Amino acid sequence: MDKPKENETTEFSKDTLVEAFRQLDRNQDGVLSETEIDQAVIDLAVPPDLAEIVGILKAEFDEIKDLHKDHRNGIEDSLSLADILELANVLVKHPNDARPVTAHEPLRFGRHASRKITDPAERAAKLARNARSIMQRIHAIVDSDLSLYGTHHDEWDVDIEAIQQGQIGNCYFLAALGSVVATNPMIVRRMIKENSDNTYTVTFPGARLEPVTVVRPTIVELALYTRLTEFGIWPAILEKAYGVYNRSMAWTPRLVPAENTDAYERWLDPFNLLTGQDEKYEPLASITPEKLAAILTKAFRERRAVWAASKSTSTRIAECHAYSVINWDPGSCRITLRNPWGPVEGSEPEV
Repeated sequence: MDKPKENETTEFSKDTLVEAFRQLDRNQDGVLSETEIDQAVIDLAVPPDLAEIVGILKAEFDEIKDLHKDHRNGIEDSLSLADILELANVLVKHPNDARPVTAHEPLRFGRHASRKITDPAERAAKLARNARSIMQRIHAIVDSDLSLYGTHHDEWDVDIEAIQQGQIGNCYFLAALGSVVATNPMIVRRMIKENSDNTYTVTFPGARLEPVTVVRPTIVELALYTRLTEFGIWPAILEKAYGVYNRSMAWTPRLVPAENTDAYERWLDPFNLLTGQDEKYEPLASITPEKLAAILTKAFRERRAVWAASKSTSTRIAECHAYSVINWDPGSCRITLRNPWGPVEGSEPEV
């Protein structure tokens, strides 16, 4: 499959999807396993038009399976050719169900998805919209700058706006990373070494004897996990390195490194790993405002990373979610939070 021409995206014909199915079915057993899809997600050699389909199959795996249930017969963890043909029917039936999407725009699926849809027709329409949005985003990423810090910024510039959470629940890691950037960005600058072979070596301050080398994130990884932004790919590299680091400790390690960071039970680990300093947890319900003010004042004076985790929801605070604490004004006793989702509606910094 060839790279789409500039300003042109792949046509989702049945023939295109069937050919993609055959290319991705590496063991030629007539079904696409999650492992085969994951292998394509992390493969730099996958051409852009095939990558668009890989992104759809990865992000919408369960929805595609649900399109055609009568034939499943023991292949619950795979997609069959019948599933792919059903996907083709949905895309043909909904040819223009997506607005233009840029490489730097978050997609509204996965963790940011809206309410669960039960109506089959509405679910099919949403699947078509998501599929075309993924296709458009991956197409845009192909023509984007993939440098470490972005071409429009200083070589050593580390901007917190580069951190934009993808479709997995690793807010605890990205919020900690954002707090590190807000208090001491030099830590991040020293962590990453760019190599000459499309790889990066990351030395976490909390694991200096265990450097992690990762391959540059693929366009599918940049579309589905920590997002590509104009400020460079460094957050995606750190997410990938953290996933590789976690893989050795996971009960069920995932092939896609970023997915090994979806482990909220390890929510304190990033602080020690990213800074080399001991972490400490303070439950807000058990401390006075005066003690909280003293903790924050000391932390910011010592340039320590701080984040806050929510339990219940409010109009602007997401439930069970981590936020970077990026500023503390002791004079007015005001805390500024940043949501690792980035510029998603409703995730603006909370003061």
